[in-house]
Formats: sequence, structure tokens, C-alpha cells
Amino acid sequence: MCIRDSTGESARRIRDTIDATVKRPVPWEKKHDTVLFRGGSHGFGSEMYQRDGLTDAQALALLGAEGADPARAEVALESARSNQRVELAVWANSPANELRDHLDVKVMGSVAHHHAYACYYELEEVVRMDHAQYRQAAWGANKAFFTVDGTGVSASLRSELALDSVVLKMESTLTQEIERVVLPGVHYMPFTMQNVSEVVRYVLAEENAAEMQAMVRRAHTALAEELTLEKGAERMRDDLVRLWAGTGATPAARSG
Repeated sequence: MCIRDSTGESARRIRDTIDATVKRPVPWEKKHDTVLFRGGSHGFGSEMYQRDGLTDAQALALLGAEGADPARAEVALESARSNQRVELAVWANSPANELRDHLDVKVMGSVAHHHAYACYYELEEVVRMDHAQYRQAAWGANKAFFTVDGTGVSASLRSELALDSVVLKMESTLTQEIERVVLPGVHYMPFTMQNVSEVVRYVLAEENAAEMQAMVRRAHTALAEELTLEKGAERMRDDLVRLWAGTGATPAARSG
């Protein structure tokens, strides 16, 4: 289990996000019918997450590798599935993805691992985001956004829960301390690359609008009541007390 972002910087970002949301609220019916992602292109290999949601046809359509020689196509697919963030970006931007108009997914940094292959120019042009940041407070103009662990847990998850939009969190083998109180299906929508299309459709469906807004409100409540630095410190203190009790040590033995 990972403990991240336990400094005052996190609290400041949360306050800034909430202030921006309060000052410039976007009614649900006026939000973009879009799921957004902005983040780095780093991540673990396929053994760390459920893959195979990106079809060969989707990857090859984006990478301009249809009809390519088998060796070039194989390398294109290998690069597209190099980690969870890159695979999500390729899936979202592929011309073969029928949900493409409802997705705004960009990653920062180079995602081209085999520069000898020309098909990666297409990948860079479409998937990569330049260094002009899309400020997190502006994400609330969309109905939902993806959050995806990279090589470590997503350090911005706490501040993201302050946004007035639904969090779609990719399932991960990594776990943050706050995930003891922030629960899938209660405070955010979990997804994998295998069911991402189904989850996106569900979240954006008009008939589910009330349910999605209720989920956002529950996330805000959890943030205010359970995810303060003080509450986190209390949980860690209680953990340490239980661990110490499990050792069988006594105060007398400790002083010695």
C-alpha cells in the first residue's frame, strides 16, 4: 500500500480546485459530453493491469499501419500496448473507436519506443499533448475524466475527487491509503481496458445523470469528512497501534 501526497501541498490543491468549482460551476446539462484524461505516458507493462481492450484494428488505424508488413505491424501493436496510459490513449484516439467523439485523451512525453518505424509519427501527432497544461480545475467542464496510475499511484487522486465530475479510475495492482475509504462504485467508477467502452457509455448516458451526480456528491462528502490530513494521520496512528499490539511487546520491553 502506498501513501502519497500527505503534505500541505495536496490540501492547497484541493482548496484551489473546490474554489474554482464554486466560482465557476458548470451545470451537469451544460457539461461537455466527454471523458477527459491528461497525464504522462509512463506506466507499467501489461502484467500490471487488465489489457486487451484495444483491438488490433483500432491500434493499426491510428498508427497508419494497416496493410503494413507483418514485422512493422507487430512492432506497432507492441508499442501501442507498452503500458496502461499509452493503450488508453491509442484506444481513445483511434478512428476505429466509435466513442472517439466523446473522448479527449492526451499524454505528455514521447510514446514512441521504436523510432525506426514511420507509423509512430501518427501516434505522436494524435496522442501526445504539448507542454501547455490543461488546468485541473477546468476538467469540471466535462462530465467525467479518467484517472490512471503510472509507475506509481496517482498522486492527484485526492484533488481529483474535489472536481464536479465523475472519476473513472482504471483498476490497478497499486493501492493508496485513501482507498480504504474511497470505494469503487460508490465514489468513483472503476474500469479496465476490457470494459472501458461499456463504462464510458454508462457514465455519459442521460438516463444515468442523477446517479452520476450523486456519486460526485458522495466523493465530495468523503473528501470533506474522511480524506483530511488529520483523518489520514489518525488512520495511520491506529494502524501502528494495531501493528505494535500484534508484536506482543509490552511498554516495559519497549523501554528496555
